Amino acid sequence: MNAPLASAFVLRGMHALSGIISLGAVAGLTSVLLVLMLGQSRVFFAVSRDGLLPPAFSKIHPKYRTPYIPTTLTGIAVGITAALLPIQEIAELTQYRHAIRLRTGMRGVWILAPPRAGLEASIPHAAGCRWCRFSG
Repeated sequence: MNAPLASAFVLRGMHALSGIISLGAVAGLTSVLLVLMLGQSRVFFAVSRDGLLPPAFSKIHPKYRTPYIPTTLTGIAVGITAALLPIQEIAELTQYRHAIRLRTGMRGVWILAPPRAGLEASIPHAAGCRWCRFSG
């Protein structure tokens, strides 16, 4: 068992609580993957509208008014990945993706909104944004 919290409950003899915690972890991971999948399809939609992906990615479903082609393709890719990889690797990939998106966003703030002399910043720059410049 690789789940530290669930393992701690098993060692204490609380097998039922361990199962509940493991079930909650699977439900949490599933919801995170669903949100990331829907977000990725919207990114493909926006990039397609900018002309960097084929126009098929910006087609809107006539009834549901959603970008159905990128949603379908992203769903297929996530389904294949989930079928082929162990759940531990999927959790790690989800964490890496979140870290990369966070670092990219911090870099964007640092590059696009540099402080100007004499102006009060409406959003204070985080200390991490300065670190992003040197983080590779």
